[in-house]
Amino acid sequence: INDAKDAGADAADDASTGGTGPVLVCDPRPPVIDPTAIIDDMEDRDGALTYTSGRNGGWWIATDETASGTIEPRQPIPEAILEGRCGSEYAMRVTGQGFDHWGVVFGLNLVYSANGVAPHDASFRQGIRFWARVGDTSTRRILFNIGDYHAITDAGYCEVMADCFTYEVTLSQLGTSWTQYQIPFAALVHPTEDNPNEPLDPSQLYSLTFYIHDRAVFDFWVDDLEFY
Repeated sequence: INDAKDAGADAADDASTGGTGPVLVCDPRPPVIDPTAIIDDMEDRDGALTYTSGRNGGWWIATDETASGTIEPRQPIPEAILEGRCGSEYAMRVTGQGFDHWGVVFGLNLVYSANGVAPHDASFRQGIRFWARVGDTSTRRILFNIGDYHAITDAGYCEVMADCFTYEVTLSQLGTSWTQYQIPFAALVHPTEDNPNEPLDPSQLYSLTFYIHDRAVFDFWVDDLEFY
């Protein structure tokens, strides 16, 4: 499910050795990127997605509201990357600790309509790609979730949130070095009463989120989300 492309092949070893990982070497001839594939490159320095292909959504943060929990920022806004990363100068970052019930969800909705969140058709795409890293003292246990019509009560699959679900992937090799993740839609399945391998439906995508578990200290960065 996870095709993690190292920004240094030893990112996983950093967790045990405490090292900073290898220096990221940027391709001097980067590939041409389809401009309609970009979800958000963060360079506009706001909480809205890159407006293209009808995607007019934005970033948000939800917590379990533990009174002693701390999180920054409360409203997502890109932060400058120290010394940049392969031409990228800004990334989304969220830091905090002390949430003891279920934790924190940090993510985005792809499309908004007059009635609230709406689906986006990405059926002609293969999957989602992005870069991520954590700070020195952060948990490395972070999950990436894709929400299609199975995740939204208004979409007709589930009537109550307890019956809804997203497609979940653990970010393996997450460390202090930037690592690129490539998540293919075709590899994502979830067991249901009707189908033990219920597939993700990329023609009805609603959200992309990162889940940080309860009682975690976290310092998480994400950059250059795009379809491929």
